[in-house]
Amino acid sequence: MVNVAVIPDHFEATIRDHPKMKLKEIQQRVASEIHVNVNLTRCKRAKKRVNERLSGNFKAEFALLWDYADELRAKNPADLDLEDGFGFTIISDQQKGLEIAINDILPRVEHRNCARHVFANWIGRKKPKSCEFDFWEIVKATDERDLEDKFEGQKR
Repeated sequence: MVNVAVIPDHFEATIRDHPKMKLKEIQQRVASEIHVNVNLTRCKRAKKRVNERLSGNFKAEFALLWDYADELRAKNPADLDLEDGFGFTIISDQQKGLEIAINDILPRVEHRNCARHVFANWIGRKKPKSCEFDFWEIVKATDERDLEDKFEGQKR
C-alpha cells in the first residue's frame, strides 16, 4: 500500500508539467511505474498536495519580486527610467490585477498577454486540434502585412 505522500514525491514533475492530468491517468501511472494500485481519492489528495506545494513556491517567488526590483534599481539606476511607459511594451501572463497595477505606474505603456496564456484560454473553448497550428502561425507574424496574409490564408 502506498500512502498519499509517496505519490506527490514521485510524480510532482509530471503533475506540474501536466496540471490538467486526469486522476485516472495518475492512477494508471502509479500502477505502471510503482506497481501499486491506488484509488482515485489518493490520487486526488496527491494532486492537491502537488498544487499546494507549487502555489507555495509561487508565493515565495512573488515575495522576492520587490527585492529583485530594488536590486535592479540599485545596480542600474538609468536603465529603469521608464517615465510614463511611452514606447515600451510589457508582456505578461494573465495575473489578476496586474494590468491595472501596470497602468497605474506606467499609464502610456502597451500591455500584451503572453501568447501561450492566450492560447490556453482559447483552446479551452474546445477548438479543434487543427486550429492550434493556425494560431501559432498567426502569432509568429512579424508585421501587419504578414499578419493580414496569415488571416487571409485562414479564410481560404
